[in-house]
Amino acid sequence: MELRPKAPKAGGVPCPPGVPGTAGFAGKFFIFRAAVESRLIWLAIIGVVTTVISFYYYLYIIVQMYMREPNDEFSDLRLCGSLKIALTISVIGTLYLGLLPTKVLEWTASAALNTLR
Repeated sequence: MELRPKAPKAGGVPCPPGVPGTAGFAGKFFIFRAAVESRLIWLAIIGVVTTVISFYYYLYIIVQMYMREPNDEFSDLRLCGSLKIALTISVIGTLYLGLLPTKVLEWTASAALNTLR
């Protein structure tokens, strides 16, 4: 199988379903642990089942990217300026949250504590 230049695009796919070693896994682990500690076992089971189901959909994207031939040629695809700006903001936000999440976590923790007061 030939490796196509789509590899960078697949980089963010493993995170949402919760592949171990990603932020998605850590987030789901803490949520499921909190559910079990609160004796809401049924909620943790539902979460695990829906996570397993979501793996199918995320893996389908990767299969389509690497194991199927493209239907169209997109070499002449042109992006308008507003789409380029939106993509740039999304990439910067993703990199910031992935590499330096501490500040955002502090903001959310203080906001959560303020709502509890």
